[in-house]
This record gives sequence, C-alpha cells and structure tokens, in this order.
Amino acid sequence: MGILKANRRGTKGAKPPIPVPGCWAERLRVHSQDQDVLDASAESGLLSTLLGCITALAGNSHAAASWLEQSAHLKSAEGALSGLQRLPELSLSTLTFLRSLIIPVFVECYFLPSDVVVRRQAIPLIKTLAALDPSCVDSLLQANLLAFIGAQNQYLDLDLAPNAVDQQASETYARQAAGQRAQALEVLANTPYGYPVIRRFISDVLGYCGNELSSALPRLQTTPAGMSSAEVVQLRDDCTQIARLAFLCLSKLEPSSSDLQLVIFQSMRTPSQDFVSTVLARIYAACWVLVGCDNAALNSRQVAAMVLVQLIEGSGLPPAERAAALARHLLDIETPTSLLTGYLPTNPEALPSWRVCMGDAVAMVCVARGIVSLAPYDTTLCELSVPSGNSATITTVHEAVFTHIASICGRSQLAPGVKVLVFETMATWLHETAQMLQQRLVSTNGDSNQGADQQQSATAFALGQRVLLLQRERIMGYL
Repeated sequence: MGILKANRRGTKGAKPPIPVPGCWAERLRVHSQDQDVLDASAESGLLSTLLGCITALAGNSHAAASWLEQSAHLKSAEGALSGLQRLPELSLSTLTFLRSLIIPVFVECYFLPSDVVVRRQAIPLIKTLAALDPSCVDSLLQANLLAFIGAQNQYLDLDLAPNAVDQQASETYARQAAGQRAQALEVLANTPYGYPVIRRFISDVLGYCGNELSSALPRLQTTPAGMSSAEVVQLRDDCTQIARLAFLCLSKLEPSSSDLQLVIFQSMRTPSQDFVSTVLARIYAACWVLVGCDNAALNSRQVAAMVLVQLIEGSGLPPAERAAALARHLLDIETPTSLLTGYLPTNPEALPSWRVCMGDAVAMVCVARGIVSLAPYDTTLCELSVPSGNSATITTVHEAVFTHIASICGRSQLAPGVKVLVFETMATWLHETAQMLQQRLVSTNGDSNQGADQQQSATAFALGQRVLLLQRERIMGYL
C-alpha cells in the first residue's frame, strides 16, 4: 500500500557512524586471551577476519570514524560470515566465539545507529548469524528489543542475564528519537527472524506506541513558539513512524485472529486483560487526535485512520456489529449496537477529538480511505439498522463511505494535496465497487449459495445504480 511505503528521506549524503560503546573493547580484551583457540580452529581464517572487523570498529570508538569506513568493515564481516555459513559444520570453539562476541556486536549494530540506512547494513549480518545460531540471535534480539523500548525492567525475571545489554548501549538507545526507534522496529518486524521477537513482546511494543503518541501529540497540536522548524519536522516524523509501527503490529496480528485483545492477551508472559484494553484504548484515542491534527503530516493522518479501522475490524465482533461500529464510530451514523469490546468507548463523543474529526474534511477523507482500503466486504455490505432521519437512505457502510467522499469532492477550499487524496479515494471506492460487482456476477452465474449471493448481488447493483443515477453529474463535474 502506497501510504506505507518506506520513508526514503535522507538515503543519500553523509551518514552518522555507528556509536560504538566502550563494552566492545572489553569484549575484545577478553577474547584476545583466547587467541590460541582461534588459531587451532579449522575456521581460523574467517574468524580472524571477523575479529579484525570488530577490532577496527571498536578501535574507532573515540575517533572520528566515518560511516564509509565502518561500512567497509561490515561488508568484510558479511563475506566472512557467508563463508562460515557454507561450511558443513562449525566447531564448538567457533560457536562459542560467535555467541560471546560476534553475535552480540552485530545485533547491537542494528539498534545503535539512529539512521535507518546505517541500520540496514546489519540486516544481512544478523540474517546469516540467525542461520548459524538461531537461538542465540533470538535471545539477543529479545534483550536488545526490551532495552530499546525501555521495557527491560519489566522482565528482570526473564533468563536473559547472559545477554544483558550494556548500560552505555541502553543509554544510546534512549537518546534516539521515538520515531527512529519505531522505524527500526518496523524494519525488524518485516524480517523472518525479527517478527517472532516483536510478536512475543507485542503488548510492550504497542504500549510503547501508545505512550509515545500520547506524549508527542500535545506538543504537535500546540507547537510552542520556541520550537524550531527542525523540531516540528522531527515531531511530525515521530508521530508518523509510531503510527506506522502500531498499524504494522495490528495488521500482522489480525489475520491470525479476528480478536486482537485475545491474541495479545495470549502472548503475554503475565496475561492481563486490563492492560491490553488500556493499551488499545490509548492507541485508539491517540489516533483520533492524530487524524484531526492540522499540524500533522497528511500521510500520518491517513495511517492513524487505518489504525482506527484495524482496531474495529480486530475487535472480535461479528460482521454486523463491526459494520455498526464502523458506522457509529467512524462515520457518525446512529446505529444500535448490542455488543461492545473493551477498548472502544460506548459513546464516541466522549473523545473530544472525535467531534473535531467529524467536522473536518481532511480527517473524514482519511477515515473513508481507511475503510475503503481495509474493511472487508462481509463488514461493509452488512445492512445497517439506521433510524429514520437524514441517514435513512443509507443501508451499508460501503454506501455511507461513498456519500462522505462525494460530499467532500465539491469543497473548493481544499488544499491541492487533499484534493488529490479525495479523488484517489473515490477512484479506490469505484474500483472496489467494480470488483464487487464482478465477483457477484461470477458467483450468481455459478448458482452457488444462491440466497446470500443474490442478496449481496442486489446490494451491489443498487450501489452501482446509486453512483450512476444520483451522483454521476456531481462527481464527473469535479473530475
């Protein structure tokens, strides 16, 4: 999805080098006493290359080492590790050397930099190490992840003592901007060895997202007079990256279970339903603030709207109740709901930011785009029980989204970027409607499950007629 394309800003030009902690030199000192073991090993040439790379990296910890110099050392280490991977078997001394020095250093090489391009060079190193010793890499990723989001003190009983993160490394992690850390976790979650670790501590990662968003948004909303333009840009980027991480976590969880609360609850070492509900409620409330924040980047507001849709779709409610929740919470359509989930407020108007969003064209088109992009047909085509009144002609969420988009298309005061978003959203809605019509036609011709298919076919054709007959002139006039 275009909204979630990787942020490529800053991929050219000088990069800040990896901040090398002093503990690397101490680790090298310990291993210098074990040189005879390395010389006796069949893999000694490759291990010597690895040792030389780390020695060069650690030796520059107090010098003005450039990223290009560090990059050359990491490339050399990558070649040596690939050589080890090609060997049929590794000796015990080699495995010990990897576990005590090589793996800890290269895992930290991922978390220590503040620049995503610099981080990425550690990915092939960790990938190869994960193939050589998956258990050790997994344990070190766990320890560093917890230190990275400041959750290590909550897991003092976890058997990670041999892999404890150095205090200086932890302090370096803490100095990174919240958005930089969120981006690092997003990249890690998209690797085969990183996602299981994120998944294991998903409640803590989502808790980090909720806390950081709640902390950053008040400053972004008000932007104090003394705040520099660079600080505002960083704050916007922080909110965008945190929202992206929250969406990624929720979207990766939801396919395995329609009940986000349950799957997060089951992943916890000390399960707490109240904690899960509180975390998701905090993210839900913060995303409404972000969707309605004029100072936020447009991309950030779109991702926040996608999080809102994902939270409702992953609520564990049946399709009809999810449709009612989408209509009531995201589209301000009065619908009776008999079932509720722990983190969705009984009355959406209890959130001040919700009412702000309902009157804001940009916020509503972001919400509409989120529904069109994410909500499945079994939700959006469920018939709504709408009381008589202004919304009496609306029968489904899919139709309601069209009405919202069409009403925004005619506003002349929209910024150019917002106009593009509005018409892109309308194009997406039309494309989804065309696909739905095609599916229903094929299904009807096949005479399978006729009752349900005929009802949905009638709904689809009614939507098509509404587009063509009631709104055609209005929409085409602005296109």
